[in-house]
Amino acid sequence: MSTDSQKEIWASVKQSAQPCLYLAKSAALKIALPPLAEQSRIVARVTELRALCQQLRDKLTQARHTQTQLAQTWVEQAAT
Repeated sequence: MSTDSQKEIWASVKQSAQPCLYLAKSAALKIALPPLAEQSRIVARVTELRALCQQLRDKLTQARHTQTQLAQTWVEQAAT
């Protein structure tokens, strides 16, 4: 977010013990957005990264399961 946008937002904030930006004031703010083509690239990249994160979570779950099975096998073998 640009410095100008940040200044505009802070100028709209009511200062009190807890700063507050009211909906009516926030609706009047002009926030610059990237061109539609860039937005599409961003969405595509975020989708890729979310899929990658899910794959990593799945691999971690599988690794934990394998680790648990190995630990159980070692305990069983040690007991015999």
